[in-house]
Amino acid sequence: MNSHASDIPSPQQLNAALCAYIHTIPNAERLRKFIWSIGLGSHEAGIQKEMRSLVQATDDFLWAQTDGIVWNNAFEEQQFQHLREGFPWLGNEGFSAVLSYSGWLCLHEGLNAVP
Repeated sequence: MNSHASDIPSPQQLNAALCAYIHTIPNAERLRKFIWSIGLGSHEAGIQKEMRSLVQATDDFLWAQTDGIVWNNAFEEQQFQHLREGFPWLGNEGFSAVLSYSGWLCLHEGLNAVP
């Protein structure tokens, strides 16, 4: 991304981009439109790559839960902290979109723990 600090997307912009990207499932076209609407078109490729990387990290984390996923506050906090290691800009707003996607993926792929 550009070396001018004022041109680099802020954590708030990245979280908003994540919310634009994920409405239950990721949508690259919706993200593209959002990026251009906030004047960050010159960073589109980098932002798109960052969002895809975060979704892949989410997938990897969820699939690694070999005993199935029990949805509770402790699991959500564990997932949040795991993702923050690679994406320190991730905040509560963006993570809510990640949780929406995570819930859909787990239901769709049968990753939830069986009671």
